[in-house]
Amino acid sequence: MNPPGLLLRQPVRPAGDDRADAAERRLAAACLLAAIATGIWLRFWRLDWDGGFLLHPDEYNLIAAAARWRFAWGTDPGFHAYGGLALSLPIFVSYALSLLSGGDPFALQQLSHAARIVSAAQSSLALACLPLLASRAWPGRAGRWPAVVVAWLAALDVGLVQAAHFGTTESGLVLVVVLLALLAVLLHRDRIGPWSFAAASGALIGLGFGLKATAAAFTIIPAVAGLLALGRLGLLRLGAVALLGAVAGLAALGIVSPHTFRFGAAFLSTMRFEADVAAGRADVFWTLQFRSKPPAVFAIAQLPWLHGPLVPGVGLAGLLALVVRACQRHETALALLPLAVFTLVFDAFVLTLGAPFVRYWLPGAAGLLIGVAWIVTDLARSRTRASGRIAGAMAGLVLMLSVAWCYAFTAIYRAEDVRLQASRWLAAHLADGDRVLIEPHDVGLPLRVAPLPAAKIEVLPLLEPETAAGLDEYGRLLSGADRLIVASRRHSSVLPRLPGRFGIACAYYSALQSGELGLVEEVRFDNGPRLGDWRVPRGISEETFEVFDHPAVIVFRRARPVTRQAVVDVLARHRTGCRYRAGVLGRR
Repeated sequence: MNPPGLLLRQPVRPAGDDRADAAERRLAAACLLAAIATGIWLRFWRLDWDGGFLLHPDEYNLIAAAARWRFAWGTDPGFHAYGGLALSLPIFVSYALSLLSGGDPFALQQLSHAARIVSAAQSSLALACLPLLASRAWPGRAGRWPAVVVAWLAALDVGLVQAAHFGTTESGLVLVVVLLALLAVLLHRDRIGPWSFAAASGALIGLGFGLKATAAAFTIIPAVAGLLALGRLGLLRLGAVALLGAVAGLAALGIVSPHTFRFGAAFLSTMRFEADVAAGRADVFWTLQFRSKPPAVFAIAQLPWLHGPLVPGVGLAGLLALVVRACQRHETALALLPLAVFTLVFDAFVLTLGAPFVRYWLPGAAGLLIGVAWIVTDLARSRTRASGRIAGAMAGLVLMLSVAWCYAFTAIYRAEDVRLQASRWLAAHLADGDRVLIEPHDVGLPLRVAPLPAAKIEVLPLLEPETAAGLDEYGRLLSGADRLIVASRRHSSVLPRLPGRFGIACAYYSALQSGELGLVEEVRFDNGPRLGDWRVPRGISEETFEVFDHPAVIVFRRARPVTRQAVVDVLARHRTGCRYRAGVLGRR
């Protein structure tokens, strides 16, 4: 039996060598089961990472809408950013949890836990279906090891693991993409008829739209699959099949999200706003991070955070090679072409956005992983021994780096969330009457993880229009503060880059960094990705990748008194030439 690293080459065996084939089959099955078990464990591990404090804002918006809606089918939930299926699935699971352990199914904490169970289950199903997709695309024994490679890469994919811990829609969207790609492969291999393919694909897209309108883009997959089948279907029959798919999609959407049709004006209004946000046209604080940055370059730089150092580049190269082979009428390439075309088109669209949030990349994850398997397998099947060795080395290196990156990332779940740690520390160190400053639009610390003293919490007006009265308000707040809490880099890494609009905020961070406000760093809580004592630098990661589940929290204390007028003078001086360096706030 060959070593595992060489099995990708699939050497030709004598026809009667059934024992070797059986041993290889058992080894591949064991590797596959190990990958799926590992991936499921990673997805369900520490779903309570925030201690029930609902620290993910998108998740909170979804479950708060579900709690208000209370599964009143067909009524307006007053929330159209996600569809009815995204609202109803957490409610179903929350009801099941109530039957098992009691509790109010519409309590936000229980709905949050239910939404995360839904997301982890969807991600686990996608993980199980990806190797099935590979094994059906590559015929017979040839599909064993591509399936194993894809399974391990998916199991360890940081973007998929992180999304599984959030009660949002990304895991469900990835599952829909994988199932559509699997149906396309089955159609190409004549394992499913065109009518069944159309009905199933249409229903899947309708269900996906019931999660989020992004699923409309997934029609690329069945459309390409249908065009590939044009020769044997004919134009008239293909049109009828497409019509069936459209009807099935609308029917599925009508069942799982009837309010999308009934309250179409509200839905379209929300979609216009979301489109403006994604395009960078909406003037909202959560898109400020993309100002003064080249969006396409910044977006590409986020891919390694999601998939590890090598998967994006190798996967893209594999998809391009797959398209070339499809043009040469290679059967496996043709079977996978719908997924490849979707991934390339969808990712190209993400690059055009003015606000490319890191989660926007996730529907393309399955295609990148298949691309890695393609290029490794294509090299391994070359007749030269050197190509086989390169394939084995590439597969081993990609998998090893994926293991290292996944282990580094899961450090954030191996310890208590830093905002809970900081809250416990503050509960022990604050005194009655202390004045504590926090920043706006961020988690308001301290959280009530322990009895809190009667401290006065005030909010800095970082995002308010700049006026003389506003500058004086900074003076009042900063001169009277006993402690200042920076709960994440949400403002400190963004506002100083826009001094023309947030000049006072930039001056505030510059003066805070220089120590001229009389506030010095007292304690820092940071549980970001790390390998041993080495912390992964996070300065270029997109904000939402970090601040939702592993921000750095800094607490400053009053070291010396500063008058109100002195603060105003310091800020006025720093405002003329902001010298703040993002990423080193508070370091001593």
